[in-house]
Amino acid sequence: MKFLLCNLIFLLVIHANFAQSIQGKLLDANTKETIVGANVFIANTSVGTVSNEKGEFLIPKSPQKNIDLIFSMTGYETLAIPILLDTLGNKPFVVFLKEKVDKIEGIVVKDKNPNWQTNYNIFKIHFLGETENAKNCIIKNPEILDFKFQRRIFNASADDMLIVENKNLGYIIKYKLSSFVIDFEKGYFVILGYPLFELMKGTKSQERKWKKRRLQTYLGSSLHLMRSLYQNNWEKSGFTLRRLERKPNPDRLPDSLIKAKLKKFLKENRQDSINYWIKKQKVSPIIEFLHNNPLKASDSLVTYVNDKLKRLTFSDNIQVKYLPEAGAYEKMQTSVITFFKPFVLLQEDGYVIETLDLIYEGRMPLKKVADLLPLDYQEGQ
Repeated sequence: MKFLLCNLIFLLVIHANFAQSIQGKLLDANTKETIVGANVFIANTSVGTVSNEKGEFLIPKSPQKNIDLIFSMTGYETLAIPILLDTLGNKPFVVFLKEKVDKIEGIVVKDKNPNWQTNYNIFKIHFLGETENAKNCIIKNPEILDFKFQRRIFNASADDMLIVENKNLGYIIKYKLSSFVIDFEKGYFVILGYPLFELMKGTKSQERKWKKRRLQTYLGSSLHLMRSLYQNNWEKSGFTLRRLERKPNPDRLPDSLIKAKLKKFLKENRQDSINYWIKKQKVSPIIEFLHNNPLKASDSLVTYVNDKLKRLTFSDNIQVKYLPEAGAYEKMQTSVITFFKPFVLLQEDGYVIETLDLIYEGRMPLKKVADLLPLDYQEGQ
């Protein structure tokens, strides 16, 4: 749960009657006036509402133990409150939202960036992905996006919630983008945000197609994997996990030396030396050791914490292969999970608390916003 408290000014109301609902009231932090029409939702689910003319909101109780409750309104800073439902009780709160600086000082109309369309194409590929679902997604309000591309680092931001129409899965996704960074020099990208899912209405034929495609998307996904890990039945679900060790390659020369040599010989136009150092540059800095024996439930990879949480503990990397049973939809998929901490906590719905403590490589990260499913998705829905 990153970026959760940076905009938090003062909490005085969320009344939580968890037998029925979560309810509260939104006020302007400066004027103390009610805020009407704000989006209030549980991140990564289809559970949400809009504040009424009195600034009040009411959303159904969440079955999750930990939630991020999101408040988003044009002209205000987005607020994300991490809530541990079991400990909140019935304490009454009121939520104050802070105006954005540009609203207070007056909105400055920016000149249209001549590279906007090129930048938008870069954003769309990395935000939606390149899967079949992505090809059938439309961003309905791309004009709210702003881009910066400097020193091979690409940043995107949006003043309001992006509206994504996923015609392949039958969802309207309202996505509050918190951070979008591509570092082309270092070869990584990060997308952080809060999606709210709404079901599209369709014919019975469309509903059947959406149901089938959602299952296709779910099978082999990170959501599927984390749910099977929580249940300790990943092998039955079609996953094979193996320990993957990574160590520095002693044959890899320092980057600083390689760059210095290439600079020198390029200047001297010595092609044989240039080719030699290019080969040295291609030597992998990492050596991988893949263990032959798959991980089993008896290896204590997942341990009990309480009725709604389990601990996923691992010291190296995990290679994940997904091979569904005959008649399933996807072919073999291979991914790698890297742990930045000794363990992470899992909920039954597949939610990983502190998601930034894990990084995915391979097949799984190729599936982006166009392949997202809500945490309240169940197989067959």
